[in-house]
Amino acid sequence: MKKLFCLIFLSFLGTFSIVYAQIASMSFNPNKAALAPLGWKKVSNINLQFSQEDFVPSDGESDMQQTSRTASLGYAGEEIIFVTTMGNFEQTLTNDTVYTLSISKLNVKLGANIQERISLGLSYEKQIFDSGSNTTNTGTHQEVMILGLGMSIKLFDRIYLGATGQYYKIAPSSGATQYVGLNYTNTTVGLGYVSGKPGETRFRVELTSLSSPEKKADAEGGRIERTQNERQTNQLITGFQSNTGMFIELLLEQTDLKNSNSTTETKVNVNRIDLGTSDKEGMVLAIQMGNQKIKQSNTSNPTTSKFYGVTLGMNF
Repeated sequence: MKKLFCLIFLSFLGTFSIVYAQIASMSFNPNKAALAPLGWKKVSNINLQFSQEDFVPSDGESDMQQTSRTASLGYAGEEIIFVTTMGNFEQTLTNDTVYTLSISKLNVKLGANIQERISLGLSYEKQIFDSGSNTTNTGTHQEVMILGLGMSIKLFDRIYLGATGQYYKIAPSSGATQYVGLNYTNTTVGLGYVSGKPGETRFRVELTSLSSPEKKADAEGGRIERTQNERQTNQLITGFQSNTGMFIELLLEQTDLKNSNSTTETKVNVNRIDLGTSDKEGMVLAIQMGNQKIKQSNTSNPTTSKFYGVTLGMNF
């Protein structure tokens, strides 16, 4: 069970930046500000988000829960857009021993809108991981820096092409378990279609694909070797927004994780729905619900989870 906990822990190193399919076009939820389409953001806002995910591990005997709290502030000018987000994520697994994982995140994005045809985005993110258990006095500390660059191009006022590249710098860990550092990159491409204009009834669909090759760093100086799994994530999102500002979006996501040092392959399937209301000015309320299934090829039963979240914000 601890192995699965570690798998989910390591998967966090590459998942925070692709929670929703926003590589080419913007979500109808103004609280979601992705990298490449950041230049399409039209409203400034502030928001708070709370979420909880309850896992049912494959062994049926453990109890695993994840909670998160994030706050975000975004400014949308005519040509320059700025968004900063701070968050804290906590994960607890109980199975005789209580394992805990705490993650703090700071993300800063800067976007530009060039003549309503090109959106550019730059981002800096710092993640701090602290894990441990109730049977040891010393936990493990891990820091990750992520630099991102993205671009989205609008064609015929409805079609969007987007791409992002991210550079991950994982520092050597300290504490009970000491891994070597590791650097790697991933790339994501997306194709989106959005009908209508803000204030009108609109429909959105987007396909995205993220690729990240396997990367290894050998053991040295008494530290343990580290391997970043080969990863392929494909997403489909569809959305509808009425002329009153009510919106609904549905995400379907599949991730394949492989490691050349192991014959075990992991598949992760995520389904998520996001619904709420958003006016150009005023209060924003959104509710998120979903589920996840993690299946390893060497086990017969998958680990499953249910996700619940709420976002409260204000557009101005």
